[in-house]
Order: sequence, then C-alpha cells, then structure tokens
Amino acid sequence: MKAFYKNNNGLIETQEWTPNCWINIESPTETEKKYLLEELQIPEAFYNDIEDIDERPRVEIEDGWTLIIMRVPIKSNDVKLPFQTIPMGVIFKKDICVTISFYETQIISDFVQYTKRKKHPYKRQLRFSFKVVIVIKCLVFKISETNQSKDKTSRR
Repeated sequence: MKAFYKNNNGLIETQEWTPNCWINIESPTETEKKYLLEELQIPEAFYNDIEDIDERPRVEIEDGWTLIIMRVPIKSNDVKLPFQTIPMGVIFKKDICVTISFYETQIISDFVQYTKRKKHPYKRQLRFSFKVVIVIKCLVFKISETNQSKDKTSRR
C-alpha cells in the first residue's frame, strides 16, 4: 500500500507525489518496488535491508541517500508474546522522504494523527525524518509500557 502525505500543519494524504511530500509504503507490491527502485532510484541494497526481518537498527548513507532502520512493534498471534518487532526504514534525499515496512503497522496511522493534533509545520526533510523516528520510538515505548502494565495486572 502506497500513500502520499504533504504537510499542512499536520500530515494530509494526497493522491500523488509532489516535492517534499512523504511517501509511506507498507507491504510493497512489485509495482511499488519498481516505483521505489526505478522512478525514485532508491538504492536496492536499502530496500533489501528493510525486507530482511532480522535487520538491525542503524543509519547508513549511500550516493546522497540516507537510510535509518529502526525496529517497530506489530501485534503477534502468539498469546505469550503479544508483540514482535520488524524493521522499518526511513529513506531520504533532497526532496524525497520514504518510509518502508514489509508489514502493516498501526504506528504510521498513529504518527499521522499525532501530526494533525500537534499541527507541526515541517519545512525541512531532515527535521521531518528525525521527527518520524522520535515519535515512532515514543509510541513504541507507550505500547511497551501498556503491555507491561497488563502483565503485572494479570499476574495478581
């Protein structure tokens, strides 16, 4: 699923890419992969790294592109382990900013809602990219905290 967002004191979904908008792709199809690699010319190694379920968090720079890989939680079907983590990549260069995940996550919609509530006017790509990482990590922490509280309550 591919979605385009532009900033208007919070993120608003648009129908097509414009410079400095954010592209979010979850569970990419072959067509979306082709769009990323051929049209946007994202390094294929970055795409492949994000696809690897065991990929570790890191920052990497190649040919002017910056890749930030972080691990984000998704709900698990295992009762004993309610969440597992998956790699999510933030890739940016000049007026292009893309997030890629090979699984659907609640984190992105939470982030979009957060920007609307806070009415943040992001003007620079780097600042926006770091905000994505920071807010997602805060949301991960809240999920973890909530899960720990539930565990403590169920043990009583």
